[in-house]
Amino acid sequence: MVKRIRLKPKREKLKEDNGELPAWVKKLYKKQKQQAPETETPKEPPLDKGWESVEEKHGHAYKVFRPHSGQARILQSDARFLAAIAGTGGGKTSLGPVWLMTQIAKHPNSLWMCLAPTYKILARATVPTLVRSFRGTPFEGNYVEGRYDLPCGGVIYCLSSEREEGLEGGQIQGAWLDEAGQMTYRAWIAIQGRLGQLLGRALLTTTPYKINWLKKEFLDRFTRGDKDYFVASWSSIENPSYPREEYERAARTLPSDLFHMRYDAIFTHLEGQIFSEFTIERNVRPCFYNPNKAILVGSDFNVNPMAWVLAHRYGERLDVFDEIWLKNTTTRKTLDYLFGKYKEHLGGFEFYGDATGSARTTNASLSDYQIICLHEGFQKLGRTVHYPKVNPPRADRFAACNAMFRSASGDSKCFIDPTCDNLIADLDGRFFKPGTREPADVDDIGHISDALGYIIYRLFPISSQANVDTGLDQIYTV
Repeated sequence: MVKRIRLKPKREKLKEDNGELPAWVKKLYKKQKQQAPETETPKEPPLDKGWESVEEKHGHAYKVFRPHSGQARILQSDARFLAAIAGTGGGKTSLGPVWLMTQIAKHPNSLWMCLAPTYKILARATVPTLVRSFRGTPFEGNYVEGRYDLPCGGVIYCLSSEREEGLEGGQIQGAWLDEAGQMTYRAWIAIQGRLGQLLGRALLTTTPYKINWLKKEFLDRFTRGDKDYFVASWSSIENPSYPREEYERAARTLPSDLFHMRYDAIFTHLEGQIFSEFTIERNVRPCFYNPNKAILVGSDFNVNPMAWVLAHRYGERLDVFDEIWLKNTTTRKTLDYLFGKYKEHLGGFEFYGDATGSARTTNASLSDYQIICLHEGFQKLGRTVHYPKVNPPRADRFAACNAMFRSASGDSKCFIDPTCDNLIADLDGRFFKPGTREPADVDDIGHISDALGYIIYRLFPISSQANVDTGLDQIYTV
C-alpha cells in the first residue's frame, strides 16, 4: 500500500516547549480564516495531480499529497542527493515542492533554492507549480520577483541556471533543480558549493534528454553504491493519472530509442547521431592545462556564438581541457579573451579552422586568420595559424572525429574535460536529418563540434591522403 504523506507538518515536530503551536502557524490559520468569506468558500484552482483537499475534525482544511510509488521512493530516502528521473508526465515536477516542504519543516528559518534551466521554464512551469503547491498549507508565503518568502522566516530563491556564475556565493540548506537534465555540469558544481557548509540536500527532477553528466554524476554513482546518492526512475504510466492510450500511441509512432528515453526514462543513444562513437562514459574525463605544451585552438568563426576549443596533443592522444563560448562578439574580442586567460602560457599556440576563415569577415577588412596573425599578444607568445585552401568533405571530418572517440580496434584517443559543457552537449546531441547524411543543425548546434573537428581532421586524418582534395594547409608562423 502506498504511503500517505501529509503536507501539513506533523504537530509533534512543530510544538513549542509548552505544547502550543508556533506563533507563525497560528498567525497563518487566523489570517486564512479572516480572509475567507463567511457565506461562501472561495474556489481554488484545480490541484495538481497527487493532491487532494481533506477536512479534518478540528475544522481546518488541509491539502494532502498522495504519492505514487515512484514519488514515494524519493520522499522516503535519506540520501543527501536525490534524483527523480521520470518519463514525461510522470509527476516529477509536482514532487519538487512536496520534497521542499518536508525539508522546510525540519529547518523552518533557512535559505533554499529553486532552479530551472532557463528563465522561460522557471516562469512557465517551475514557479507556478511551487506557488500552487504551497497554497493552502502552513508554508504558504509570498512570491515576488524570484523570491518566495515563507511565513516561518525562511526564503526560497527562484533562479535560472543559465548563468552559472550567478549561482555562486552564500550557503543554503537545500535546493530543488527542476529539469536538471537540461542544466550544465558547471551549474551542478556551483550548487554543490552552495550546499557544502550546511551539508545541505538537493533534489533533481528531470526527464532524460541525452547521456550527459546526470547519468555519470548521479545514476552511475548510485549504481556503484555511493550512499550520498539515490535515484528513483519510473515511466510515464507509473503515474496513475497519465493516460495509457497516450503512452501506447507514442510507443507506436516514435523511434524506439527516443520513446524509451522520453517515456520510460531510460538513458539511450539515439539513432542518427553524427558522433556515434562518442559517449560520456568513455570520452569525458578530467583533462588538465599544461603551461609547457602548445595550446591547440580549434576555431569556428561564427559571430553568435563564437565557439572555440582548447586542447593539448600527447602523441596520438588529444585532451580538450577548455572551451570558449561567447555570444555577440568578434574575432578580435575573442582573441583578447583568450590572451587574457592564458597570457602567461609558455608553450605557444596553434590555431586551426576552416577555409572560410581566410575570407574577409562581415565586420572588418581583414580575414579572421589575418586578425589572429596580427594580434600583438600572440605574436609575443608564439603562434602558428593553419587553414586549408578548400574545406574537406564534411563526412570525412565527422569520420575522423568518430575514429578518435573510438577506433575499430576499440581504442579511444580523444578526451574532453567535464567542464566543457557546450562541446559535450553538441557532440552528444548532433544528429543527421532523417534519411540523409545532412546535419539537422538548428540554433547554436554544430559550431563547437566543428571547431574540434578542424583540429582532429588536420592532425589525425583517417587517411594519409587526407589533404589530396583540399590542398596543403596555409600556415602563418612568427
